Amino acid sequence: MNTLRGWLDTRYGAVAALVGLFGVLVWPVILSGGGGTSEAKDQVNYHLPAIDGMVQQWPFIDVVDYPSATAPGYHFLMATLSRFVSCDPMVLQLASSLLSLGFLLVVWHHAARLVRPPAALALVLPLLASSYVLGAAIWLDTDNAALLFVALALGGSALVEATPFRGVRLALYGTAAVLVRQIHIWVAGPVLLVALLSTRRGGRLLERFTPPRGAPWTRRALIVVLAAVALPFSLLAVMIWLWGGLTPPAYAHLHGGGINLAVYPLVLALVGGFGIFFLPAFGSMDPRPWMRDWLLWVAIGLALVLSLAVPTDFDREAGRWGGAIWELVRHLPAPGGRSVVFCPLAVLGAVVLVRAWRAAGQAGRGYEAALLLVALLGWVICQSVNTQAWQRYCEPIILVGLAWLAALARSPGVPPAGAAPQTGRWWLGPVALGVVQLGLSGYSVYWALAKGVGTAGG
Repeated sequence: MNTLRGWLDTRYGAVAALVGLFGVLVWPVILSGGGGTSEAKDQVNYHLPAIDGMVQQWPFIDVVDYPSATAPGYHFLMATLSRFVSCDPMVLQLASSLLSLGFLLVVWHHAARLVRPPAALALVLPLLASSYVLGAAIWLDTDNAALLFVALALGGSALVEATPFRGVRLALYGTAAVLVRQIHIWVAGPVLLVALLSTRRGGRLLERFTPPRGAPWTRRALIVVLAAVALPFSLLAVMIWLWGGLTPPAYAHLHGGGINLAVYPLVLALVGGFGIFFLPAFGSMDPRPWMRDWLLWVAIGLALVLSLAVPTDFDREAGRWGGAIWELVRHLPAPGGRSVVFCPLAVLGAVVLVRAWRAAGQAGRGYEAALLLVALLGWVICQSVNTQAWQRYCEPIILVGLAWLAALARSPGVPPAGAAPQTGRWWLGPVALGVVQLGLSGYSVYWALAKGVGTAGG
């Protein structure tokens, strides 16, 4: 037991454990050729036809009229593999799963820069066991591929010291994210913000809140990084011009039918539902000191307003469906079109976010936590443009944000004078959530697989 514990306490051991868990949960399913899930049906109905169409059109690929609501980057990559390596769907699935593994490893890597490797592994377990992450890892899907580049850009912006070279690289990651899923244009925001804060003037502004962070960038370095940040925006502009909107024309009615403000209470509710497992990482569970925090009361008030200001009842036509939380809403009262599910969970979400930011500040990581929270606000704003408020679009990013906020709160950092030392088995909360997530995936992925073996061919 001590040998195993010591092995997991190394970076190589934690990575091997993460890869092993991923392999057990994903690769046998791919090799079985099974289906029956919504992701398997999406592979057959949308993603494989899009890939096969690009193979047939090679090299003059139609990026306007193809059966997907997303940008063509993922399908182009899979089409390249199909044309030059193998057109077997199983081979493509195995190759695609490596992008999902890369996503998880990037999230773990940034957490492991802040806490010990096994603690970082515990923080990633809820994400690994998510039915949406597993489904997109097993079958052909754009979600995890885009999230790989989102994690690279967001983690590099919020959690790593800024340099001009790194800024250019992060902008390229953001461009790749937009090339896979255009809605991830938001990830260019933190790259741009960090670039502006890294100048001499931005550094003087930050001196009021945090110690200096490296030498200020020169004007020439800033211009180079700003030019790189312009790439994802230019790419999105070209796609909008080609499509005549934010999605390919064939899917404008489904995803481009208008803003869906229900995303705001949905995100807060999911933060509350998942975040309760992370609360031990954010300091003492004694609620009495919280009562004196003015920011906490402001956040609770905003959560209540967001939960009551817009309809939150189950409505497929309005895009309020898709996921376990919407199924719960479907079966519980919603007086006046406002579900009883959202108010308490949204309030809990507000508590989690405030406690996370306060705890990160006490660990000397307030600057990084603020950058991360501002970036995630940009994500929610962009996500609200999608007509469909599906849980699958929100859950993975929320779990990434909670994992990194917990890592910031528990990192050594440079805590203010008098700050209490961080102790305790706080990591048991994320582990427990990982077990819950795996149970949900057992029903929505593996049980569906058992009922529909052999239906996911191509």
